[in-house]
Amino acid sequence: MVFGLFDSHEDDQNNDPSQQQEDRLKLIHRRSSMQKIDEAAARSKEFLESDKTTTSPTAVRNSFIAGWTAGVTGTLAGHPLDSLKVWVQTGIRPAANPLAANANGMLNTVRRYYSGVGGPLVTVGLLQSINFAVYDTTRRFVYFHIDNPQADPHGPEARDYLNQDSYTSVGVAGFAAGSVLSLITSPILMVKTMQQTRGMKFQEALRMTRANPATGFGVHFAVETLNRSVYFCTYEYLKRYFEQQQLQDNDDAKPTASLGGRMISAAAAGINCWAWLYPADALRSRMYAQMAAGAPISTLETAKIMYAENGVRSFYRGFTVTTLRAGPVAAAILPVYDYVLDTLNTVS
Repeated sequence: MVFGLFDSHEDDQNNDPSQQQEDRLKLIHRRSSMQKIDEAAARSKEFLESDKTTTSPTAVRNSFIAGWTAGVTGTLAGHPLDSLKVWVQTGIRPAANPLAANANGMLNTVRRYYSGVGGPLVTVGLLQSINFAVYDTTRRFVYFHIDNPQADPHGPEARDYLNQDSYTSVGVAGFAAGSVLSLITSPILMVKTMQQTRGMKFQEALRMTRANPATGFGVHFAVETLNRSVYFCTYEYLKRYFEQQQLQDNDDAKPTASLGGRMISAAAAGINCWAWLYPADALRSRMYAQMAAGAPISTLETAKIMYAENGVRSFYRGFTVTTLRAGPVAAAILPVYDYVLDTLNTVS
């Protein structure tokens, strides 16, 4: 009798229309998920088996030259404000030489603001060349293999990726560029920070960097990769917005943002990425300055010390200076890169 009651209840559940509808929806969802998995697997297989080349020596060369030009321009424009940012973040400023100040005050002031610029000026061209070469190559690769695998990377569609690839592709390309550069820029930034905060000679700062090469690398890697992803995605989004506005105003116009539009897009991108990642950058600067003082400590301990000093505000010291610097520097770098790359691609 009891079993009969249970059987009757189970039959009622099986005959319940709402339950049957729910089961059908679950089955449809399961089949849809399996279909998506199969499609992704097929694309992956095609991607791995494809021998389509998406770049060329000429394209890489053009990216290198454009990156070098943009990097030098950005360094000259932004290093004084970068020095000011580090001084504010760390609370340390190199002492002025009274004799030099009396002899030539203006020249001495300029030298202090450009202290540590030698390393970046020599290396930044190469670094930005690597940055943009990896970025551009990755964008090409993802676009012609995933976003639009039917397109010919060496035909009339060769430059379509510049304004038709997905923002995911742009973000991945920025992350890839940051990953490569983080291995190179970590020791360079250590040396520069120690020169800016302690007025060290290059050889002395280099010696301390070699003694503690991994200090702050985790924070540095996060800043370099996420910074570039946010930076490039914001720039591309705003640049394409200006391109669409131009097309609406003039149907015959080419989908190319004006110089002013590119500069506004780049400046906004620079400010936006620092607004999100500034606390990590402040933590990184503090760790490098602490290492220069001869007492390197862990990321967590540094964060605790900073928080104990002035709470969350410690992580935003110099924020205004940084955002003021980020706008003009970015407004110089990306438009210069775009212009030089466009010119080289046209004449190649």
